[in-house]
Amino acid sequence: GDDTTRSGRALALLRALLAKSELVRELALRISAKDSKTLFSSVVALARAEFDEKRAADALALVCAWLDGCPAAARALLRDPDDAAALAERAVAAGGSDDATRAAGLACLALGLCA
Repeated sequence: GDDTTRSGRALALLRALLAKSELVRELALRISAKDSKTLFSSVVALARAEFDEKRAADALALVCAWLDGCPAAARALLRDPDDAAALAERAVAAGGSDDATRAAGLACLALGLCA
């Protein structure tokens, strides 16, 4: 729907901004979102969402872009063991759709980028 399209565009725009440099990725880790959460933790929460595989895959693509070459983002992700466990579960989840398969692959990549 419209909401998914807007969300996908917003995630793609943020991914493009984060691609600029590690400094941009580190500064973006400090951005607050709603409910006193950081923007990064909000994106990780989207990546964990089980109800919308496309949105989760788009969010995981952003998480991977954020993690690439940014140790601070890896530390932020691993700080919450539930996030890492949820990504591990998604990585091994059997998916029937292309979006589910994409999300599983991106979850593997995200965990690998934290190594």
